[in-house]
Amino acid sequence: MSFQSENNNMFYSKRYSIIRTILLTTAYLIAGISPGFAQPGSARERQASEYRRLSEATQRAYAPPRVSSPSSYSSGYKSPSSTPSSSRGGGSSTSYGSNVGSYSSDYSPYAAEFQRKQAAYNAKLKAQESAWNQKLAKVRSFLSSSGIVPDTKEKHEKFFFAAYGAGLDVAAITTVIKGSAEAYNKSVARENGMNENFTGGTKKECSGSCVETVTYVNGSGVYKGNTKNGAPHGLGTLVFPNGTTLTGQFDTGSIVGGKVKIVYAASATNKPYTYEGGYRNNEQNGYGVTTWGTDDIEEAEYVNGAKQGLATLYRNGAVIKGLWKDDKMIGKHTWTFKSGYTVEKDMDVLNGKETVITQARSQLPPAGAKKFTNDYGTVYEGDAVVAGQPYNGKFTFSDGRVTVGLHNKGGYLIKGKTTLPDGSTTEGLHENGYITNGKTVYPDRTSFNGSYDKKGYFIKGDIIYPDGQRFSGAFKDNKC
Repeated sequence: MSFQSENNNMFYSKRYSIIRTILLTTAYLIAGISPGFAQPGSARERQASEYRRLSEATQRAYAPPRVSSPSSYSSGYKSPSSTPSSSRGGGSSTSYGSNVGSYSSDYSPYAAEFQRKQAAYNAKLKAQESAWNQKLAKVRSFLSSSGIVPDTKEKHEKFFFAAYGAGLDVAAITTVIKGSAEAYNKSVARENGMNENFTGGTKKECSGSCVETVTYVNGSGVYKGNTKNGAPHGLGTLVFPNGTTLTGQFDTGSIVGGKVKIVYAASATNKPYTYEGGYRNNEQNGYGVTTWGTDDIEEAEYVNGAKQGLATLYRNGAVIKGLWKDDKMIGKHTWTFKSGYTVEKDMDVLNGKETVITQARSQLPPAGAKKFTNDYGTVYEGDAVVAGQPYNGKFTFSDGRVTVGLHNKGGYLIKGKTTLPDGSTTEGLHENGYITNGKTVYPDRTSFNGSYDKKGYFIKGDIIYPDGQRFSGAFKDNKC
């Protein structure tokens, strides 16, 4: 039965129940009886008979009209096939189509009203939907003709204001280009069957010599190489925001185990360097070679980023071989210098000590030497060295440092000038390689002039900045 017939049956049932209660109560009062209690004698029987007669008459008079149940119900009504009868009883019925069934003529006003309202509501919805689709179509057409692809924040804003300025609906604009460039890119990716975590890819499969450039949505970097469904897949190179590059095999955007090449960008603490070798779980694993320069190379076995087992290091012309554990030297290591001289050491990692097995020759210029190059590549030029006495000369170290002046018997500058690879200079009194009193000038022309502690930090004097500002007083760690 439809909800229409259920509602009407409920209406008539409630009406009948109320009127029946009123009439029966009145009949009880007139007959002088109480419901459920009969009085003795013939008077009681007459009263009971009268009660039954009134009750049956009431039921016949106010019985709800009979309604045939519809076979099914649809969201709307069809137009009546005949004019409703004015008869109140079970007279002729009005047909509302095979999907609705027959209704009593008492229902025709309700059905017609419902039909009218339903038709009006459906027409309104259809009109609204049509108007909305027209707004969306205008925005899509404008997007196509504008040549603006809103896949970045800047271009997303540019298109929004261009479309708004053209008088297009704001809600429609937002629906088409989404709330942000990121959301728009993901939507386009989904529509094209692409991986929504990347942008720029257009091919379902790009392998072999095929190359695409895609960008990680999370900002990890830009990838160039083979792709699948718009994601890095196969051989390619990922360039990180800091300039570091990673070349290897990718699977859905992630680097997979195997051989890789990583070129690390320079940082505040490290110069640029390269690693080529085994890689797994985003760490060095297996045999690999790390290169900082022509004279600074490591060949080693790695486990989760740490040197394990036998390794060979090339440092400033010296070759160092030995065992490593958890990135620390263990056991015997040998140093072989360019001259062929060899030093062997037993590295005691546990207590931080080292035992020299084969004593190395002195790396300082011998007595009487005016020019000398040691096994580390340090070059001395100057006065003839007098054993046990300070001497004037110039030391040029393999790392680029230069000291000129009076040196003690251990080769440390006592008084003179030190020039560092970055162009910084210190000039004055020195102790154990650190300036103690004098002037330091940095590449930006900032200068310190005064006293220093044993670690070379400025503690008292004047600081003069490139713009001419001067500060005088006491300092700690080069700070006021």
